[in-house]
Amino acid sequence: MKRIHIHLHSSDLATARDFYTRLLGAEPTRVKDDYLQWRLDDPAINLAITQGSEPGVGHLGLDLQDSASLLQIRDRVGQTPTQRAEAGVACCYRRSDKVWYADPDGISWETFHSFGHAAQLAPLEASCCG
Repeated sequence: MKRIHIHLHSSDLATARDFYTRLLGAEPTRVKDDYLQWRLDDPAINLAITQGSEPGVGHLGLDLQDSASLLQIRDRVGQTPTQRAEAGVACCYRRSDKVWYADPDGISWETFHSFGHAAQLAPLEASCCG
């Protein structure tokens, strides 16, 4: 299964949690002091929200079920000047392999396959959370 991934930044996680819980009809599947996530089958979505000073969309993406799907998309898209690959990166309390792209208008897209847990949101120098 593929899920659309949306990563938002919020100025107030408590208010965001209340709104998205009502909108999606479900409590978040992961809650941390600085992070919320809804990983749902109906709708097939992976919505992540982090506390941020600039509210808005961090990035969009595809949450993939296996590494073969990640490679298929990479092969389908082909090499682009904006492509960036990451292997085994710790981000959003998960460990993942990722390939990042920017669309022709500069919108950031993350394709990823997660395979384990991580103890932190992201290292301070990382930009994995958009």
